[in-house]
Amino acid sequence: MRAGLLIFGLIILILTFGFSSYITAQQQAQLQLVGGACNSVFGAVGSALSSTVAQDCQNVNTLNTLLALTPAGYILGGILFLLGLVIPGRKHVEQREPQHSTPEKPTGTSNGEALKILKMRYAKGEITKKQYQEMKGELE
Repeated sequence: MRAGLLIFGLIILILTFGFSSYITAQQQAQLQLVGGACNSVFGAVGSALSSTVAQDCQNVNTLNTLLALTPAGYILGGILFLLGLVIPGRKHVEQREPQHSTPEKPTGTSNGEALKILKMRYAKGEITKKQYQEMKGELE
């Protein structure tokens, strides 16, 4: 997820920068002027008379919309890129199954001491009741 955010944010930033630097400020002003004419009565008359004018007006309106969205592209790309930097990556955690070992009789201890240890393990919750009973049976 982290790498995806970084890459996606970077792609949006690069595309937005490429688009905004491709069209100069003078061309942007001309597009806005032509877009205004296309949206006026003159554009409606021209579009009705010629399909070429209608297509040109549609292209100008599309470019004006993309130019209006340029700041949003920078913001979205920057946010995604920064989130990719801030979000921690996954940590691989090994899942270990609890080890249930049957205690062997400790060397040098009597059955009484072993039973005492077994009772303490059961009281602490280290072993289940079934395990406790099985081990107790082995010790007796």
